[in-house]
Amino acid sequence: MNVGLLSQIQSSNLSTAVTSNDIRGIKPPEPINDFPFWILIPILFITLVLVWIILVKLRKTERQVSASGTDIPLHIAALHELEAQRKFMDSPYIFCARVADIIRQYMEKRFEFHAPQRTTEEFLDELQVSELLDAPQKEYLSDFLQSCDMVKFAKYEPPRIELESIFETACRFINQTRPAVKSNAGDQSVNQDTPVQERI
Repeated sequence: MNVGLLSQIQSSNLSTAVTSNDIRGIKPPEPINDFPFWILIPILFITLVLVWIILVKLRKTERQVSASGTDIPLHIAALHELEAQRKFMDSPYIFCARVADIIRQYMEKRFEFHAPQRTTEEFLDELQVSELLDAPQKEYLSDFLQSCDMVKFAKYEPPRIELESIFETACRFINQTRPAVKSNAGDQSVNQDTPVQERI
């Protein structure tokens, strides 16, 4: 047999063997991990319900604390706020702006008189026809607000003694308009005019 022909036959057989070894079987499809996302829906719902229950309980606790008798009377709270403004007397503008806001908020809460959003002129005009206050109280309030406006808008720099007078006028107004209390003797509503410098 021709040596060259034999060599070609051996080479062909070797190539066929290599090709046969390279052919592999087809792998089966790998399973897809199908996570049941629908399970998240009830979990999310339960979480929201638990959060809602916690918020309701917190609000209920706050109401119980508020109704437990620890609320400070309106006029006492206003006097406390006024007292806290003394430290601003070295800055007349800040002091007058703060004490005027306290009195306006007190008027709104005490008499449901919507004062904070009105100018002093509008406020006093409506006050004159109102029966919420008597004549001396209206005068006190008018003098007080006009004194504060002089400092806030006219850039007036009052001395310390004048700021003390504004402070005392505010305290006197609150004390004179404080809610009526029951008298122990006759069970009659009275409105005691406590000292201007009432401290709690």
